[in-house]
Amino acid sequence: MRETLRNLHFDLAGAPIPELLGALLQIADDNRIHYGSDYPFTPPDACVSLLHQIEATPLLNQDLRTRIFRDNALNLFPQLE
Repeated sequence: MRETLRNLHFDLAGAPIPELLGALLQIADDNRIHYGSDYPFTPPDACVSLLHQIEATPLLNQDLRTRIFRDNALNLFPQLE
């Protein structure tokens, strides 16, 4: 089951930081974690709040933040670059 979970992609839309992010980092391949805002269904203020929480959490180093915010999605959809 753990190996199957490592093959899935996850987005961080609405994910409480640090509780769920800490658990996700233990089971997910961090190259398959993406920032997702769920905009327009999530109000813009909530999207910005989540963004700031992800930027500030000590659970992520700068390299992983960059991958979550940009690089992982480009690896999945290279035509967007």
